[in-house]
Amino acid sequence: MKIVRHHFESLNSTNVWANEHANTFETNILTLVTAGQQTGGKGRLGRSWVSPEGKNIYATFCFFMDTQRKDIGNLPQVMAISAAEVLHQNDFSIKLKWPNDLLLQSKKVGGILTETKSIEDSLFIAIGVGININMLPDDVKAIDRPATSLYIESGKTFIVEEVIQELSKNFVNKLQQFLKEGFTPFISSYKERLAHSPHSEMSFRDSQSIWHGHFAGINSDGSLAMRLANGTLKTFVEGELL
Repeated sequence: MKIVRHHFESLNSTNVWANEHANTFETNILTLVTAGQQTGGKGRLGRSWVSPEGKNIYATFCFFMDTQRKDIGNLPQVMAISAAEVLHQNDFSIKLKWPNDLLLQSKKVGGILTETKSIEDSLFIAIGVGININMLPDDVKAIDRPATSLYIESGKTFIVEEVIQELSKNFVNKLQQFLKEGFTPFISSYKERLAHSPHSEMSFRDSQSIWHGHFAGINSDGSLAMRLANGTLKTFVEGELL
């Protein structure tokens, strides 16, 4: 799959720019939008994404899919696997917090935000990826939850562009497989990287309520299964683990 890249020294948000220009993208290629800095970075559930200049990956991978596909919700999980593999190649053991947070030493080192919209007869997909590469300890203090970076955990400085290139190559290969075969080939790899232990206690917030129970596994469609206190098995496809 061909990749066309748009790079900017600074953007409000790579996802915002991608969505604003989606009508200009070719439908049969992958468009990659990257920035050296974001002034209004976006995270999941309306949160902001701390994006200091020149230290991290700020990227959005854009492509088009058939509107009839039922497995679009698995795309961020496929991206999470790609990112985990690339960081593993750089000697980092990444765990995944459902659905797609990247954890290093139990602290967040990366996140993924997927947005979609219909354009004519296709569905436009924008998968935003943020990975903390060279952030310093003082930088992560601006983040409102436990966070880290590759530099903090290793004491090494990384070339951000090299990691972007590795991630792009890895994800394109996985995307092409996903478009042909769906999520099935990826489920075992996803489960192997999960941060959640069998039967561990967890709380989950969806649009209805906050639920408490024990981790009961990941279903074949990538959804989360939780055993509630009353013994009921409940499945979640969107929301947030607390």
